[in-house]
Amino acid sequence: MYPVEVTYAAGQSVAAAAVDVLTETEGNVLCFLPGVAEIRRAMTDLQAQIGGNVEVVPEMVPLHGSLDADAQDYALRPLHTAPHHRRHQHRGDLAHGAGRHRGD
Repeated sequence: MYPVEVTYAAGQSVAAAAVDVLTETEGNVLCFLPGVAEIRRAMTDLQAQIGGNVEVVPEMVPLHGSLDADAQDYALRPLHTAPHHRRHQHRGDLAHGAGRHRGD
């Protein structure tokens, strides 16, 4: 449906890798992490690192099984807002690694 490019950033934290991808691309970023604690840590670290490092500050959206249905639906809903709005999703219990997808 949408082109996907997978990026592996050996030796980098999730936050550092996400900032690199956000500064080098125009698409959304999707990070797969092993659990809720890792998702929370990555989101906190990314918020601290993002500062002035990216042109458009992304909306950070967690997605894992312990969220209520509305929060999960929101994370999966396509963006239909400002044209330069970007989303950085943190998903758990699916796989290790990071990827990004383009499109809304």
